[in-house]
Amino acid sequence: EVNLQDKQCAKCGRTRWDECGVPQVAGHNGVVTGFGTINGYKKLLKDGSQWGINIEYFIQNQPRGISDAFLICENFIGKDYANV
Repeated sequence: EVNLQDKQCAKCGRTRWDECGVPQVAGHNGVVTGFGTINGYKKLLKDGSQWGINIEYFIQNQPRGISDAFLICENFIGKDYANV
């Protein structure tokens, strides 16, 4: 588990979106993470159904940064919008 201030990092993004007025993250969502943290994210976020979304998980074998994460899930993103 990774915390930022008093919130788990995975929850910080959702809180910030709420503060900025982003209504809801809809549809299919992907999480790119390493082997050492994937189980923590799956335990925390599950399949996303509790928020009315779907979450798919992708493994980044080496910590090669955000651009590599986009390459890992390139087919998943397709021509949709993506945020980090």
